[in-house]
Amino acid sequence: MDITIYTPIKPFETSEELSVVVATQNRPDSVLFRELADLLDTLGYHVLKVFYQNSSKRNPRYFMGKGKLGEIADYLKTASADLVIIDHNLKPIQIFNAQEILRTDVFDRVRVILEIFVRNARSMEAKLQVELASLRYEIPLVREWIHQSKTGEHPGFRTGGEFQVSQYLDGINNRSRRIEEKLGRIKAARQLRRERKRGRGSYNVALAGYTNAGKTSLLNALSDEEGDVKDRFFTTLSTRTRRMNRGGLPILITDTIGFIQYMPPYLVQAFRSTLEEIFFSDVIVLVVDVSDDMKEIYRKMITSFDILLRERDGPPIICAFNKTDLLERKEAEAKIHEIKTRLGEAGYPMEGSIHCSASEGRNLEDMADSIRNALPDMAELILVVHDIVMHRSLESEIRERFEVLGANSHDGNENGGMAFRVRGSRIDMERFAAEHADRVELLGGDR
Repeated sequence: MDITIYTPIKPFETSEELSVVVATQNRPDSVLFRELADLLDTLGYHVLKVFYQNSSKRNPRYFMGKGKLGEIADYLKTASADLVIIDHNLKPIQIFNAQEILRTDVFDRVRVILEIFVRNARSMEAKLQVELASLRYEIPLVREWIHQSKTGEHPGFRTGGEFQVSQYLDGINNRSRRIEEKLGRIKAARQLRRERKRGRGSYNVALAGYTNAGKTSLLNALSDEEGDVKDRFFTTLSTRTRRMNRGGLPILITDTIGFIQYMPPYLVQAFRSTLEEIFFSDVIVLVVDVSDDMKEIYRKMITSFDILLRERDGPPIICAFNKTDLLERKEAEAKIHEIKTRLGEAGYPMEGSIHCSASEGRNLEDMADSIRNALPDMAELILVVHDIVMHRSLESEIRERFEVLGANSHDGNENGGMAFRVRGSRIDMERFAAEHADRVELLGGDR
């Protein structure tokens, strides 16, 4: 016989607004509940009713109390609800048992996030990562179905039903392995591109931070380009890289996936290739929405730091307090001072922090200066091109690879040499001079 698997791999794919019922132990005025409300708003779900259980105890079999679930089941008999959302990361047995009582789909917090991921995935890599995350979410659920069939508690699952679910699990595992292989090939290709960029003297800066902090807006502002910006969660799932249009130094800035609290390890692992853009960068810019209330800012920053500081020898971090245009100047300055003081005393890296407004272009030059000052191996040296008339192409290459601070004729060269005072990677300058040893001379200068 066929069995009902209420939570399928394939999420709802509909442009229609779904009506949902929410069950939560978080108070309606709490930060976490407001965050769930924002996630549901991003999906366009219509909340019919919220069932709140005033209890800190979590039922190991149902999460919510069985009585509360019975109350929701009674409501569903007359309400036209498409699914029930329980505001927590649930165990497979809790999802299974809740669906047995409610007789409808039950989403937990992770499943809501996966729904947003599915809708926002655009590139092939992002789609593969989202599918892998969905499959990893599904595997323990299907295992629970198999376990229930073997315990005899649900006799309808036996014979053909159990075999059907086992086949389903085999298909999930096989598909997961194929996706991991494809992502491995994409990762290798990205590493090769990264090495080629670094070989050309480019620096890489990663924009990181809590979802909806304004990373994409800041990327657009620093690169003077227009990318899709929405006041929604997880609009960026695949990386987007642009050259910073502030000074001549070849700095590439990459927008990355936003963080969120209580994201399970397998979900982070599925997006590991995207997160590598952060850990392999030369500088991380942690973007913070300074218009949030203080408690929420601390929660989001600590969540972000917990991810960013997993790598002991990771790149330096600059905190960019964004959206200052939404506050009065004195209020913004006071909030930033308090945040830097409290988190600095707690041991978080707050040096080099800066405030800005990506939407209004405030303080972007100072932001660019902070990025340049944090880059590794920076130096200001002199590159002399002998016989510049015959080697004008070298001038173009110098201006492409380094920031030219000044250019003067080189009096000591009778063939019309030109001296360029440049800022950039010392190693790349040495490499450039070695590549053109018969025409270029590298002279020392003040750092």
